[in-house]
Amino acid sequence: MPHYKALLERGSALLKAATSADNIKLKIETFTQWGMKIDLHSLAFFKLPGQVVTEVTTIDGGLIADLVNQQSNGQAAIQRIIEPMAGSGFYANYARAVGFEGDMLINDINPLISWSQKEIIQQPDRVKYYIDSIKEDLVALGKQYGFEFNPVNLSIKFKSKQDSQAFVKTEPVKNFRDAVKNYFNEVVDVVVELKNGELVISDPPTRRASVSAQLQGDELVISLPPPTANEKAFLAAVFYITQNNNQRNTSIVEIKKINTGNHSLHFPVSMMLTDGPTVKLFSGGLANINHINYISHLHASAKHPTHVANEDGWTLLDSLRDESKNKNDLIILSGHFSDTHLSVEAFITKIEKHVMPLSKNGAKVIITNAYSPQKETAFNTLGFHTFKKSRDSNPTGKSTNMAKGDYLLAINRSAMQAAQSL
Repeated sequence: MPHYKALLERGSALLKAATSADNIKLKIETFTQWGMKIDLHSLAFFKLPGQVVTEVTTIDGGLIADLVNQQSNGQAAIQRIIEPMAGSGFYANYARAVGFEGDMLINDINPLISWSQKEIIQQPDRVKYYIDSIKEDLVALGKQYGFEFNPVNLSIKFKSKQDSQAFVKTEPVKNFRDAVKNYFNEVVDVVVELKNGELVISDPPTRRASVSAQLQGDELVISLPPPTANEKAFLAAVFYITQNNNQRNTSIVEIKKINTGNHSLHFPVSMMLTDGPTVKLFSGGLANINHINYISHLHASAKHPTHVANEDGWTLLDSLRDESKNKNDLIILSGHFSDTHLSVEAFITKIEKHVMPLSKNGAKVIITNAYSPQKETAFNTLGFHTFKKSRDSNPTGKSTNMAKGDYLLAINRSAMQAAQSL
């Protein structure tokens, strides 16, 4: 906006400098004073299946903000937030953004997710550095196929839409797509090992990403990187780029075992996409990555730490049963439990076995899910208060979607009592 741009021009050199860990606090404080609003879409670590931003704005954002800022005898009523299947980490980041200062535990069973979240929190500038390095590698790889990409957004502009559409159908483009997939698989092979099911990260390079990628005949040959110490941010950069450009709503970038017994990067992404006269290597998520610093600052500046875990979320909850502590816990389960992952019966059994013991100890529990009458009845039977919310309502208040498109919000008794006391 012109108004904010003019204010920025009059700001200090540090304020005008590229966003980094050194100036993110100043930028947040200044932009808040100027009245700039938080872009909720910037609060996810990376894009994952689900519409969590819509959930927050539609059904539970206000409730969470109220609960995490509630006081009891001069202290925060909620002292720990647990997100056992965190995915994009949106709820954890949202809670920090609306003022939560307590302990936080975010967990995901996918090691790439939890690894990347931890590195973004701990060393955001290094993650951004490797994102830029990988982009440089891809630009250089494109030149070997005769393509000149814009180095910022990895795009090529043609004279017309017809030209761009014809270009993406050519054989060199097909070969380049394969080369990019090979690039990421080779990169992961260089730095990732799976030992007894555990993700083991070796040292990536100091200056460039992992490659020198060269064509030798029809083969893409990746040179091994020089060793370095403790550059764990590299893998987070790989995951950030690949996951943000994942084109399948129900799929996640992960390391999978293939028929040969080796492990490969499952990379469900579309490449070389047309947008009018422009061809983009990826759909987006690379031109502006400053939200990485913002997310890191939210956690680094909190009074109490954020812990990132990588284990089965249900068994994690079992390990957290504590009659003295659970009464100050808020557990958030969001959108992971449609029939894609578990049947309704299996999901409710998981809730009974792993969530209800903490609920009985006084933990506050908020669960959002796709609506079904069966789930609603099951939650009511467990003592939850349930609310059905249409994703899209017309002015009469009647849903324009089928029931399966509606939200179900389930709140346990402790959370409901806390909300009613506000």
